[in-house]
Amino acid sequence: MRAVGSDVRMGPRERRVLRTISATVAAILAVFAAPAVRAQAAAAHAQDAGTGANLDAGMASRASRFAGFHIPEPPAGQPIPPGEPRPVSTRGRLVTRSGRVAVHGAADVGSDVIETTARIADRVSGILEGEYLFPPAAPDGDRGGGPELDVYLVPQDWPCEVAVDALEGWSLWDRAATFVRIRTDLRGLALERAVAEGIVGAVLLGVDARLAPAWRLAMSASIGARARGLAPDEEAMDRFRHAPGRPLIAQRDDVSARGAAMFVDYLVARHDERDLRFLRGLTWMTVGRTPDDAPRLIDDPDIFDVLERILRDEPGGIDRMLAEFSLARALAGTQGDTMHLSAPGRGLDATVEPEAIATMDHLPNWVTPVHRLEKTGTAYVRIDTRASRGRALNLWFHGVPLRRWAVIAVRLDVSGREMGRAPNVAVIRGEWSAVMESLDGVREVLVVIVDLGDHDLDPDVPPDVPGFFALNLSAS
Repeated sequence: MRAVGSDVRMGPRERRVLRTISATVAAILAVFAAPAVRAQAAAAHAQDAGTGANLDAGMASRASRFAGFHIPEPPAGQPIPPGEPRPVSTRGRLVTRSGRVAVHGAADVGSDVIETTARIADRVSGILEGEYLFPPAAPDGDRGGGPELDVYLVPQDWPCEVAVDALEGWSLWDRAATFVRIRTDLRGLALERAVAEGIVGAVLLGVDARLAPAWRLAMSASIGARARGLAPDEEAMDRFRHAPGRPLIAQRDDVSARGAAMFVDYLVARHDERDLRFLRGLTWMTVGRTPDDAPRLIDDPDIFDVLERILRDEPGGIDRMLAEFSLARALAGTQGDTMHLSAPGRGLDATVEPEAIATMDHLPNWVTPVHRLEKTGTAYVRIDTRASRGRALNLWFHGVPLRRWAVIAVRLDVSGREMGRAPNVAVIRGEWSAVMESLDGVREVLVVIVDLGDHDLDPDVPPDVPGFFALNLSAS
């Protein structure tokens, strides 16, 4: 356990013990102190029917989870894959020159598509092993007719799927033998992207079968596009930008999970080199062995545990990194996109959905979220400062104190470039404030609010009670 400022950094087991202790204490209070609590709540409500009541409601919703002594732990980790049957191949198999991949085609798949798929798969697998130094996909024996990674061209809805044959019972850690299914009607760029992501996904599951599906899809999309020299998938990234208050990784559909490749690209731009040694290290650092009698694959440590450990000595640690990414996510595609996370040519209006838009002429203002944030979710508040007329912008943030928060406030010019920001001050017990001066020439101030949850960012655990905040804006 390690203390940094006002926060306490804990390992996964310590966090779960803390949650259990907190839940037990809350249950006891709920039973023995319920009358006093209700009286206090009524008095507080009578004094303040506005913001205080909203904050009390958020606290009450959290306390209501612990109304009894039996508090089930939410399921963590991935279900143990049962193993999927192989598709029927009627065209035989084409083994690539390197012998790494074998492509199988259905009866209606042309030879040119099979050959193109084999060429893409061979190239990607070669780059993964030769340049990025990933291991080959886990061996599957002769399930597909030989030891190669098998790619099947079959009619299906999703462009690419990586299916698990079986977990390797003899391995020292959880890894899976897999095969890849590619939709038969894909051509051109869509086929390149699907095959590349399928090969990467199979290799990742061969390293760590416990990876959260959304994180694996994000990694596959990022590394696959990089291996083929492709631009980011803008459609998937637009889906990822939608509803920014949702979790960064957890409980995403497949398309928006692929759009979370923006987060992987951010990590590469900030920490990695051409051979992706940082991403490779992240993949290996999460491996572990699940006991044979466990009902699910144990996911400790997960990707956030590893990032928290790696970034523990950086100013602000993982909390500041996630806040900086949320800012970069908002600026992606604008002229302020210094990390080139998206295709250029966008304005800030087209990047993310703000929680509120305010102007200096209509202050003071009180902003609360329409939909409460889930852990690792983000809210954006934009304040048009063109009518500042020498005035300063005052910001007061109030968040539910039982959660961790991060807040960034930046000045932006008309093209979206950053012109300065408020000092990087930690949110202490849910409170943060800043004064934004020197607003001449500033188009707007963008406030980025990140809900960092209850000390557990596990991508496999269902979100806890969503967080509530209020942001007070005034001019002086």
